[in-house]
Amino acid sequence: MKKIRFILIAIAFITLILVIVALVRNSRPPDNAKHLENPPPRGVEMQLDNVHYEQINQHGFKEWELDAHAAQFFRGENKIVLESLTATFFSNEGKTYKLVADQGELYTDSKNVTVSGNVVANTHEGYQIKTDSLQYNAQKRTITTNDKVALSGKDMVMTGKGMIADLEHEKLHLLGDVKASEQK
Repeated sequence: MKKIRFILIAIAFITLILVIVALVRNSRPPDNAKHLENPPPRGVEMQLDNVHYEQINQHGFKEWELDAHAAQFFRGENKIVLESLTATFFSNEGKTYKLVADQGELYTDSKNVTVSGNVVANTHEGYQIKTDSLQYNAQKRTITTNDKVALSGKDMVMTGKGMIADLEHEKLHLLGDVKASEQK
């Protein structure tokens, strides 16, 4: 009787050891698995490098295109967070407006874009706009900011606080504290 009891305990003990070994072996990532040095933040569904995106209107004309060093897609927020980006906006007449910024957000439901950090925009006429942030409203086709703005080009420099650029009518308005000087 003692012998049978000893054999049953030994079998149970060996089975327990085999189960523990199997669990430990399966819990480790495979040796060839790639470990992420900088895992994406919580909520990121997809992460991409060297991204190119184009917005085409209902008539088949390109309204704008965007290139970014990196992008992270947050599905629940309908938002793509962009790093080191360049955006090019196209007027109805085919004129281009180029913008660069350190970071941005593209909202996939509205197609609106917000950019910030060392924002520099260049117009087809040779003007340059510098500010801290800009917001692009796709429905209105306007670019706005409430930050300080410096506009330079040809032989003048203008500064102000706040701006509205209407891409449809190709008009730009500085909203307040506007100062202008001649550049030599």
